[in-house]
Amino acid sequence: MRVLPQHHARYLVFITEKYLGMQLLPADGNPFKYCGYLAHPHQVFGAGVAAGDLLTASWGGQVGDFALSHDGGFAFTYGAEDRSLLQWEVRPRAVELLSLIGGTELEPFYCLLEGGKSGWLFQEVQDLFFYMQILQQENIDLPRRVSDTIQLSEIPELVRTCGFYPSHFELETMMMDIRYRDFDETGLVRDEVSFVEFVRLFVNHRPAYGYSMERLREAFGTMCQMGEYPKRSRIEKEDFVYLLQSIGEPSPNLHRSLTTLLRVSTYGENNFDFLPPVGAAPQSATLLIAGDLQEIDSSFLVDELLGIDAAPREKPAKQESSESLLGKPH
Repeated sequence: MRVLPQHHARYLVFITEKYLGMQLLPADGNPFKYCGYLAHPHQVFGAGVAAGDLLTASWGGQVGDFALSHDGGFAFTYGAEDRSLLQWEVRPRAVELLSLIGGTELEPFYCLLEGGKSGWLFQEVQDLFFYMQILQQENIDLPRRVSDTIQLSEIPELVRTCGFYPSHFELETMMMDIRYRDFDETGLVRDEVSFVEFVRLFVNHRPAYGYSMERLREAFGTMCQMGEYPKRSRIEKEDFVYLLQSIGEPSPNLHRSLTTLLRVSTYGENNFDFLPPVGAAPQSATLLIAGDLQEIDSSFLVDELLGIDAAPREKPAKQESSESLLGKPH
């Protein structure tokens, strides 16, 4: 990546495996602020900043480099298998026009949400954001103060309610994104986020293709291999609790989370007897308390803990395995 010279650091020229593109700065996730072209059919290679250096590029890398002329008017790329050196004319006006076509505010981001502006996801995010505003003001008899912002501390619960479940590290990255967004210009740290900013934050940080059953089973299989007695698709209750509490990002509120998900009540934060103590997972939380089971499998994780409807549908096997779990809430 290189900032285009003599344009006040407004444009960024970048290269991927086969494409050469330009990004209008600052980069905010707007899909109408960048454009790209197929530079070579296989791979692009290059090194250095002079066109002559491109001819000495190695053939072993995956993604190569490119060269810009001193005035930023031309870019040079070198193809891997086609063995051709190409000169590209750089036209910043093209990405400027594309940005104007995309619109302002949230207009460019509607295409990144399922169903667009009138789809269920945007309406759900909007309703939940406004509901969070009401919760902030608590129960009062006085007229409510209408505001377009919520506190940053509400972001973790809000994104989870919208179907995005980030790790603690990802949450901290999102909070830092908003907290110091205007710090260079104003010198102030922000503690609120508007609806427009939240939608942009949501679409930029959530998984582009949602969560899949295949990825979920792979993660659970990794946990099973980390138990005291590794098994392919099952894990003992004690190992399951230990891994969640101590490996990776520890879960300090694990007991409360599990009892909430399973809709059971128990005494003591270290009492996990409500988890299956042998065999296949039960069909209801009531059977868990009976103590007939000792191991947890993927069916229990999906059906009971996460409450996901994973019933097979009439789809090809390849599509079914990657079916998105970020579905419409009921």
